[in-house]
Order: sequence, then C-alpha cells, then structure tokens
Amino acid sequence: MNTKQICSHSSMVERAPYKGRMVGSNPPESTRYLIEAYRRGYRVINGDVINWKGNKLKLSKTTNGYFIFNLNLERKPRNIKVHRLVAYQKYGDKIFEEGIQVRHLDNNSENNLDENIGIGTPSQNMQDCPEEDRNRNFRKTFPW
Repeated sequence: MNTKQICSHSSMVERAPYKGRMVGSNPPESTRYLIEAYRRGYRVINGDVINWKGNKLKLSKTTNGYFIFNLNLERKPRNIKVHRLVAYQKYGDKIFEEGIQVRHLDNNSENNLDENIGIGTPSQNMQDCPEEDRNRNFRKTFPW
C-alpha cells in the first residue's frame, strides 16, 4: 500500500492542531503523543497500523488487552493505543472532550476495526460490557 492510498482512506481527514478543553495549557502526554503519531502519518486501516511509508507495524499488547505500537518521541519510545488512533481518525478532537471515552462497541479490545470503535459517556462504555462483567465491576467499586 502506498502513501496516496493511505491518505485517500475515507476516515482520513486533515486535523488542525489540538485545541481541546484540557486543564492547564498543555494536554496530557498521551494526548500529545497520539496527535503527533497522526501528524507523522500513522494511520489504522482495517485494524492494522500503517506508517507514513505504507509499512504495517508490529503491535504489542498491554496487560489489559489493548493493542499498542511504539513511536519514538523525545528520544524515548512512547506507547500509542491503536483504538484511540482509530477514534481520532474518525472523530478528531471530540475524543478529548471531558466525559468522553473511546469504546469498543463489541467489548473486544482486540477488535480495532473502524466500525467497532465509537465514543460515548462512561455509562455507554459500561453498557458495551456483558452484564456479568458490569455487575462484577460494580461490586468492586461498591463492595458494601
């Protein structure tokens, strides 16, 4: 796949510099790293991360099951969560708004296909989980 094909993907749009509503003048590091990955031409197509040269990247997995890739920034490797890059491609800065979470609509953290990634409130995100898991999480939060 060449760069022209990547850039012509329907969910790829040009992004202005981040101007979201964050506390203080600087967004959190993970937000800055995500935006920088996008700015440098990293894209997710059919669940695969493609760099600006059109090469597919090797992914790692976090202990809680999310796919990540490394991007060298500030002379250090930085972890970028794949599902958040998909969401940024689809929704832009809206994913950084207060009270918004990135959701795996089928509750499968390994499924980073465009149609499986959405945004919503924490309550909506919890509804994506099976009821058994929701009850377990509720009992952990409110053990009385």
